[in-house]
Amino acid sequence: MASMPCRATHTPMSDAPLAAQANTLERLRAAGLRPTMARIGVHQAVAAAGVDGVTAHDAFQSVLQRGIRVSFSSVFRIMRELCEHGLLFSMAVARDKTALYFVRDGGAASALVRFERAGTGECAVVEDAVLHARLLAAARQAGLDLEGLQLVVRG
Repeated sequence: MASMPCRATHTPMSDAPLAAQANTLERLRAAGLRPTMARIGVHQAVAAAGVDGVTAHDAFQSVLQRGIRVSFSSVFRIMRELCEHGLLFSMAVARDKTALYFVRDGGAASALVRFERAGTGECAVVEDAVLHARLLAAARQAGLDLEGLQLVVRG
């Protein structure tokens, strides 16, 4: 499989800290989801990627490396389910319709800005709260309310 310009690599989680595991359990329960091994593994795989995000395929590989037996379709379904319950969000990557997934936590995730170079498929996702706030303010000043939406800058 060819490498995508926007996909970041990450090291698979081998031993997640207990605090991260507890946080995952709390978040799943608060969203009304039963914390199954598959859901915990998927959420932790996405969380481990941080601001780089992770594709469904990479999350699947990470979950398998953790010893959790699950199909790719189940990982994809769980990622959609976690998005629907507000625990994750996704951003489309270039032309091939692949998505990067991120943990939604109101902090770092809400300060993400995606930059794309038109026609090439190249992109970068950056975490910058000041830039994010300034872009929102500029959009509001121009009469466009983007609050709560993912910011994508294309050029």
